[in-house]
Amino acid sequence: MRYKLNSSRQLYTAAAISSLILVACGENGKVEDIHSQVNIVGGRAIPEDVSDARRVSTVALTTDHRSVRRPSSTPLFDSGRSFCTATVISKKALLTAAHCIQDFDPQTKLKGDSWILPAARDFIASFGIKVGKQGAWIRAKKVVPHPEWDPLQTLSGNPNSAPHDIGVVILEEEIPSNYQPVEVASENFELKEKQQVTLVGFGVTLSRRNNNTGLLREVQLPLQGVDKKSQTLNVGSWMKGACAGDSGGPMYTQDANGKWLVVGVTSAGIEIFQTCIGLDNSYTDARAHKNWIRSVLQGNNDDLL
Repeated sequence: MRYKLNSSRQLYTAAAISSLILVACGENGKVEDIHSQVNIVGGRAIPEDVSDARRVSTVALTTDHRSVRRPSSTPLFDSGRSFCTATVISKKALLTAAHCIQDFDPQTKLKGDSWILPAARDFIASFGIKVGKQGAWIRAKKVVPHPEWDPLQTLSGNPNSAPHDIGVVILEEEIPSNYQPVEVASENFELKEKQQVTLVGFGVTLSRRNNNTGLLREVQLPLQGVDKKSQTLNVGSWMKGACAGDSGGPMYTQDANGKWLVVGVTSAGIEIFQTCIGLDNSYTDARAHKNWIRSVLQGNNDDLL
C-alpha cells in the first residue's frame, strides 16, 4: 500500500509529481508517470449541459511539450490527455496543487527549484469536458507553487505539519466567456465530518496502467475529516475517490444558499499495485490558504471574488 500524489506525472514520464493518488501528470522530462484516473474512481462523467462550477470552473492542465526522456512520444495535448486538474478562481488565474507545477525527486522526496516543464508557457489550460486542440485552451504566463510546499509531508500519510501542496497558475489571457471563477471558501466557512462534498477531476478512473486522463468526471462523498494542524481535508471510500491526473483539482461544496465554493485541492491518496482504491484521499484545505492565494493574485494585478 503506497501513499502517492494524485497527478499523472508518471503516466507521462515528463511532468511532475502527481498524487498520493495525487494523480496529476506533467511532461517535462522529469516526470514519474504517476497516474491520473478517477472516474474519478467510482464516479461519473460530467455532461456538457451542466452549468455550475463542476463544469464551468474546472479545467485540465496539459502540455504540447514533448517528453525529454521520450522525444518521439506524442505530447499529452496532442493525444487528448492531461496531467493535472485546476480550478478557475479569477479571470486569469487557476488554483492547483504545488506538485503539479514544481519539480521534486520521487526518491528523496525533496523539491527542486524548477518547474515540472521547461517553461511556464508549456503549461496549457484546456477548457471543455474533454481535452482536445479543437476546444478552447490558453497557455500559462506564470506558475506559482506555495513557497513552503513540502513533498515529504505531502506523501507522509500522517503529516505533522502543513504540506502546503497548493499553487497558482497565471494565464496569458482571460478565460473563455462560458467559464466562470468560483469563490474560494473563507477560513470561517465551516466544514463538518459527513458533510457532502464533490470531487472533480480529469484523472484516470482506476489504475496508472490505464492512462485515460482528459475527461471531466465527478464523485460525491461525505467528508471524513478536517485537520487544522496539517491544513488538510480527508475524504474517500472503497473504490470511490481521486486518482492520477486528478491532482490539483477541486473539492467543491455548496453553502446554505446553494452557492458552489471550492474548499480543497486534490493532493494525494492510497494506491495498491498502481491501482487507486479511493480510501483516504488528502486535500489541501483551500480555506486556510486563501490569504496566500489572494496575495499571489494581487501581486499579478488580479484579485479573488
